[in-house]
Amino acid sequence: MKTVILYTNAFFLDSALEMANCIKTKVNLVFCIEITPYSKNATILNIGNIDSFGLIETPETVLNAEEHKKFKPYFEGMQSVYFIVHKNKKSFSLQTIYNSFKIARTLKQHKPDLWHFDNVSLRSIGFYPLIRKLVVHLHDPVAHSGEKNWRDLLKNRLYAHKANAFLFYSAFSENLFKTHFPKIHKPTSHISLQPYTFFTHFIDKKAEESSNQILFFGRISPYKGIDLLLEAIPKVIEDFPNAQFMIAGNPSYGCDIDESVLEKLIANLTYKKGYLDVKDMANLIHNSLFVVCPYREATQSGVLFTAQALGKAVVCTRVGAFVENITDEKNGILCDPSVESIAEGIKKMLQNQHYLNLEKNIAKKSSPKTIEKIGQTIDDMYQMILKS
Repeated sequence: MKTVILYTNAFFLDSALEMANCIKTKVNLVFCIEITPYSKNATILNIGNIDSFGLIETPETVLNAEEHKKFKPYFEGMQSVYFIVHKNKKSFSLQTIYNSFKIARTLKQHKPDLWHFDNVSLRSIGFYPLIRKLVVHLHDPVAHSGEKNWRDLLKNRLYAHKANAFLFYSAFSENLFKTHFPKIHKPTSHISLQPYTFFTHFIDKKAEESSNQILFFGRISPYKGIDLLLEAIPKVIEDFPNAQFMIAGNPSYGCDIDESVLEKLIANLTYKKGYLDVKDMANLIHNSLFVVCPYREATQSGVLFTAQALGKAVVCTRVGAFVENITDEKNGILCDPSVESIAEGIKKMLQNQHYLNLEKNIAKKSSPKTIEKIGQTIDDMYQMILKS
């Protein structure tokens, strides 16, 4: 059986766990999770001070007993699991490159047949000279509007020619890559994101539920259509004057909500500004009526798969891969990225509590058939690379 090193970042651990679950029966899987001062508490992780850790640590060392118990079922069946620890806050420096080279030399002791990068980390540049066979799994092949930066350009450009094949989380992303990078003639394939089941561990079942809010959660970023939602809310209130909305997330790339807009909607809108830890986010979703994704553009969205894992229906726009994962009026509602259409979608959800009907059709976790299909798609790519 072939040995594969799957290297991910803590920021993507929620999706990476689900993907790893699909391939760990196909290969000897060495699962590596990169943590930094910025990501040690990202998504589903809750790690304290990392100063005492070495470059490579085991889950038993990094996670406390309670956290390790949650992760253990996901790690079972893997050959090895490591946390790759970068204490330097700078993602690109001589020290970081040197450290990653040392890490790669240690990981090479597993004699991997190939490497699988779940997105490309700038801190992995030191791996470059030691890698022979490589799959690069790109989440967003093209930066979202307002989110371009030199670091992403550098790391993607560096590994674009190193990769033997590219994997994506949607047909939309795969086609986007082919359109924007026609000179890169490498094999491509795609799989679907799966519900982020790890979030179910954080539901406070003893807490009193207050399921009365329509929720937007996640980074406040230009492409996510917050302005469209804010304009749609008054139109919803015309028919549903008691409707309550919550926007919860941390402003990014200079995007935030104008105070004057919040004042006008004060009776119907709560703005929970700032970083959400995993427990807060899980319970906000769990205690909401449903979730809204008013995006102007998207590739695929982890918001959707977090909501689905917690059994919540989503109103989302017909952009990116939403149309690949939502069947209109079955497991969610699709609308156009316009104020009027978003408002109508929300009103459809509220009419006679329609969101409860849609919740019945939501798959909260991957089926064995889906796991097998995704695992086979990835393994087929591995086999193709190794034969080339």
